[in-house]
Amino acid sequence: MVTSTPPPGRPDSPTIREARPSIPDTNTFGRVAVPRQAAELDKLIATVTSPPAARLVHRRHLAAGGMGEVAEVRDTGLERLVARKTIHKGMDDFRSLLSFVREARVTGQLEHPHIVPVHEIGLCEDGRLFFTMKRVDGANLRAMIRTLPEKRLSHHTLIDLIDIVIKVCQALAFAHSRGVIHLDVKASNVMVGDFGEVYLMDWGVARILDEHARGGMLEDGPRVSSTEPLVDHGPAIVGTPSYMAPEQALGEDARIDGRADVFAVGSMLYEILTRRPPYQADTVLATLVMAASARHPSLESLLGPADVPPELARIVKKAMHPDFEHRYNTVEELREDLVRFSRGGGEFPTRTYEPGAVITEEGAPGDEAFFIVSGTCEVEIQGRRIREMGPGDAFGEMAILSPGPRTATVRAVDEVTVEVVNGAALAQELNTMKPWMSMFVRTLADRFRERDAPPTDPSEPPPGC
Repeated sequence: MVTSTPPPGRPDSPTIREARPSIPDTNTFGRVAVPRQAAELDKLIATVTSPPAARLVHRRHLAAGGMGEVAEVRDTGLERLVARKTIHKGMDDFRSLLSFVREARVTGQLEHPHIVPVHEIGLCEDGRLFFTMKRVDGANLRAMIRTLPEKRLSHHTLIDLIDIVIKVCQALAFAHSRGVIHLDVKASNVMVGDFGEVYLMDWGVARILDEHARGGMLEDGPRVSSTEPLVDHGPAIVGTPSYMAPEQALGEDARIDGRADVFAVGSMLYEILTRRPPYQADTVLATLVMAASARHPSLESLLGPADVPPELARIVKKAMHPDFEHRYNTVEELREDLVRFSRGGGEFPTRTYEPGAVITEEGAPGDEAFFIVSGTCEVEIQGRRIREMGPGDAFGEMAILSPGPRTATVRAVDEVTVEVVNGAALAQELNTMKPWMSMFVRTLADRFRERDAPPTDPSEPPPGC
């Protein structure tokens, strides 16, 4: 006799119950039916469905700042370690709560490789606000600077530090494109992970600019949003006085845009080179007064001529110009100059000569080398025309590689434009080489000079001929 049974897999299937009578009824978890097979499963469900605060188990204290304390916690729902920032006890006034929530919201909307991700926001069991974010193993840039030697940085160390600043610029450029300025960029707010990750932290005083923000910042596309209660009204001085731009120190809100962050990046570069922030005084007020008037020691007063590459000094001075109109217009322009510097692509000044003009004169001292950009030159030695040179050719390098008089006269045949490299710039480039390579180049220059020197006895040919 043929009998019918319900389809396999249904809870009321007699076939299943007869085969596995020990399986109890099911619980509905979301849209999935989960068999209640063990207490571990109930515990798992309770863990992942519990409130955020209940899932976070404190492990250790990490740091504390003006707004809150940061701890390492374990998220039992996802079984991972995260950082939890909790607002300080007693900071329950409107402005403090506003700032804390804004930091979480702004950072959460700025999804970028060099901005630490925010996971969630909520209330602790004691009623305090918290938010969780990616935990970064490493050190902040300020701590790294403190470990640097007092002597001049090696080329490789300097380039590694510049690369960190370039990544900070990338984070800022992204934030600026979304209408957000950081306003507290400093070395201690830059985290460097054990595997080279770089994060710009602490967006607690960040400002969301209006549509008419200056500084070439805003792009078409999504902008960071904020509900009306989270928009500040009225001027306020925010940030760290030791690093801030004059307009920021003066609380001139109408003049503050992305170029205030440009100034702060310049201040970070200043600290990398000098091992100290631009402004230092006994009190916060005195430091603020220094920042308002842009009175900081010059790089030249703190460093020797060989301690800072001229091109990098130019970049720092432009970024930290007291008048924001003379700074880099955007942080992206600053980043591009830093990239060119780190790749050895510093720009040199140009000079133009009329036809017949003497560019170098045989026997005269010289401290400049030249790259021909356009036009034609002729080379003379002891009145004898040797050859012609055109775009891409270089001359004059012997006088600055190895001290001595010019070995030839170079004259413009037609209008000639050249790039000019002075001795200091070339010496700096040589100093960035490995010591043996620098010595090798200088020795070669000496050998060529000896070969080209006029013979003591005119009847004898010069060495090597």
